Amino acid sequence: MENLLKDFDVDHKNPSLEAQRRWRSAVSLVKNRRRRFRFVPDLDKRFEVEKKKQKIQEKIRVALYVQKAALQFIDAGGRNEYTLSEEAREAGFSIHPDELASIVRSHDSRALKFQGGVEGIARKVSVSLDYGVGVGIATEGWPKGMYDGLGIILSVLLVVMVTAIKVKDNKSGDIVKSEISEDALSILLQTIFQNTSCEIAKEDGKVKIFGTPTESAILEFGLLLGGDFDAQRSASKILKIEPFNSVRKKMSVLVARPDGGMQAYCKGASEIILGMCNKVVVCNGQPVHLSEEFKRNISDVINSFASEALRTLCLAFQDIDDSTNELSIPDDGYTLVAVVGIKDPVRSGVKDAVETCLAAGITVRMVTGDNINTARAIAKECGILTPDGLAIEGTEFRNLSPEQMKEIIPRIQVMARSLPLDKHKLVTNLRSMFGEVVAVTGDGTNDAPALHEADIGLAMGIAGTEVAKENADVIIMDDNFSTIVNVAKWGRAVYINIQKFVQFQLTVNVVALVLNFVSACISGSAPLTAVQLLWVNMIMDTLGALALATEPPHDGLMKRQPVARGASFITKAMWRNIIGQSIYQLVVLAILNFDGKQLLRLAGSDATDVLNTVIFNSFVFCQVFNEINSRDIEKINIFRGMFDSWVFLGVMVGTVVFQVIIVEFLGTLASTVPLSWELWLLSIIIGSISLPVAVVLKCIPVEFTAKHHDDYEALPSGPELA
Repeated sequence: MENLLKDFDVDHKNPSLEAQRRWRSAVSLVKNRRRRFRFVPDLDKRFEVEKKKQKIQEKIRVALYVQKAALQFIDAGGRNEYTLSEEAREAGFSIHPDELASIVRSHDSRALKFQGGVEGIARKVSVSLDYGVGVGIATEGWPKGMYDGLGIILSVLLVVMVTAIKVKDNKSGDIVKSEISEDALSILLQTIFQNTSCEIAKEDGKVKIFGTPTESAILEFGLLLGGDFDAQRSASKILKIEPFNSVRKKMSVLVARPDGGMQAYCKGASEIILGMCNKVVVCNGQPVHLSEEFKRNISDVINSFASEALRTLCLAFQDIDDSTNELSIPDDGYTLVAVVGIKDPVRSGVKDAVETCLAAGITVRMVTGDNINTARAIAKECGILTPDGLAIEGTEFRNLSPEQMKEIIPRIQVMARSLPLDKHKLVTNLRSMFGEVVAVTGDGTNDAPALHEADIGLAMGIAGTEVAKENADVIIMDDNFSTIVNVAKWGRAVYINIQKFVQFQLTVNVVALVLNFVSACISGSAPLTAVQLLWVNMIMDTLGALALATEPPHDGLMKRQPVARGASFITKAMWRNIIGQSIYQLVVLAILNFDGKQLLRLAGSDATDVLNTVIFNSFVFCQVFNEINSRDIEKINIFRGMFDSWVFLGVMVGTVVFQVIIVEFLGTLASTVPLSWELWLLSIIIGSISLPVAVVLKCIPVEFTAKHHDDYEALPSGPELA
């Protein structure tokens, strides 16, 4: 026994799993181990958990090796020359962290799948490559298309390059190369390649650029000029980066040159970068003083490009003395290299979507960080900016007084060079000053305050950041502006469907309550029993909700008047229909209740039962036909689209079939008696008269007063055939 204890010693506190397993094996004759040995509890479960943990760890380890191998293969195939740092080599990697970070930023799932067998290996170890890439790698960047402030409308196609003296507008780099010297071309390529967050990879023998469309377009133009991106980046060392943000509207980078010294490169909003420059590179590659007249000429070029809906940026650089030890990027003293214009053609369907929104009473406003001339040209092309509309810059907007804002906000259709706070302020004032229902679209982290403040926040599902999505109410999965029209259409459909159901429900409640109450007070008995009211309640709540609340939207909804923030949910048109239908049903059913025996010539011991059954049957058919009336609150043509809604038709048929079963076969349960075909026909006729009654009611005009600050003319609420 002493040898046994020596071989299988177990500590009394927190023994290891392996020690407990060996102890259990040694004392296997003990049947109740938990009672005999308090420190060997539930070994089966603990062993299984540890076994699963080891399997998961093994899968993760294999998956990491697979991804590492794929990344190394991609990196080796996508570069002609690549010098790995000593630190990375000693760590056992064949890819530099910067290169790995570029794939992380660019969502390069296709690059990971480029090496055949990766997906198969991942499947073998029970790891989903798509899921792993989507969760572990694709956290930010450009999965299918990265869009900035105008991204829901625009896509990049063309780069137009303008040197400080020569202006060229073409898709080929040959003309530009022939017009400027090698020195000027070298400076231009350095400015493009050194100051970019894009990455380049080769896929199927083709060069692929990963990054935002704006930067990708500029980088593609540099490659078109014959530049070598890898050679430029490997020849220098990046010391500091200031990424682009919506406040500074520029991106800067500090680079150590191989021959000593440092250079700062800057890229951003054209007027901001131009103001930071005091020199300009001419065609021979030499910098000259940037005079005021020269600066005005360049500003004219920028404005002319912006008026053609080109997004303009300036590229500049500055040599920095090596004597300084501070790694600070200067804000002035730059040399202007080039002005770049990027063509952002409007996506197909955007203009039609804007027209649909305007026809529906939805005012579309564009808030962007672009140049005001660019924003104005794009807004006109999209149909956002009308002749009476106003385009304003963010600096001017944020300096307005509350009184001036109250006067000018209704006319604002475009806001350019804006900050995130300008967007938030515009949304806040629209809601507080004018009581407007505001929807905001956005994709960036800076859009989060405006998305949160708006009544409806719409975040982009592809390009949107997690912060933007968390602050949004709706996520547009395809990042398409046209989808917003569908959002508005479905929103109106849900709102109107609920109104239809409420109108139908109130009519049923009013008629049933008043009929039973008045009859009980006068005659001492109610015509509708508890079981019958239960069936009516099922028609009203369950089946009525299925029939009316599930109707799909149609294009006619976007021609209706918008609903103001303070508008009553039950409109005047709804009260008109509820009161009119209730009066008709109460009059007919009251006549049957008090004079039905004489009118129908009922006699005998079952006359009262027959009369009550006729009243119940007529009441149900009144609700069936009134449910059809409720399909449209204002228009006469209530049958439009009815035969396309299988749910509605199924509810109608099911209600009639169950009514026949209740009356003819469930008399004991429902207190009914079978009716003759004449009385069935009478019940159907009484119910069907609800249709012409609804036509007469809808011919009664309902007064409507517009509550919108922009004097939007509401559509007439009178009768329409369709």
